[in-house]
Amino acid sequence: HQPIFLSRYIYVELVSPLDDLVRRVKIRPDSIGAYSGYIDLEDDLAQGVYTIRAYTQYMRNISEDFFFRRHIQVLDPFSLQLEPLVEFEVKKNDLHVSLQFIDRQQNDTITPEVVTSKIGHNAIKTLKPNKDGVYQLDVRLSDKDKNRTLLLGLIYNGRKYNRYYTIPGDQAEYDLQFF
Repeated sequence: HQPIFLSRYIYVELVSPLDDLVRRVKIRPDSIGAYSGYIDLEDDLAQGVYTIRAYTQYMRNISEDFFFRRHIQVLDPFSLQLEPLVEFEVKKNDLHVSLQFIDRQQNDTITPEVVTSKIGHNAIKTLKPNKDGVYQLDVRLSDKDKNRTLLLGLIYNGRKYNRYYTIPGDQAEYDLQFF
């Protein structure tokens, strides 16, 4: 392959699990034609699997099929202290989520000051614990929404923690057959 220099810049993007653009940087080649750079991440960026996407303007004019894509795991150091226990139950489009939180250092159940949830691009919901300290979320998923992702947010001891979870599909929906 021979490189062609029809574009002066490479655009590199960080895309969230909800397909939202988090950050875009424009990278210019150095004196020998090599591209290098970095993406500065916010301290409160939610933990989850993000996509790095890179392209030139020339590539944009052709098709997104030619863009570079790579999945990366973004971790929050606070996750070493706090462990959300998340259970999903999916039946058709009905989703039930149970949440509890464990302080890993104390090995004890905790009750965060605030717990929020957001599914896809829907509104944020604030969750309240039941008498056993379990947070419950019941949602009807839309057939139109192909991105089945839960954004869990909480505040514990004044520290924000956000994490993306992929919502599993209904196991009864699959019929796999081999002939």
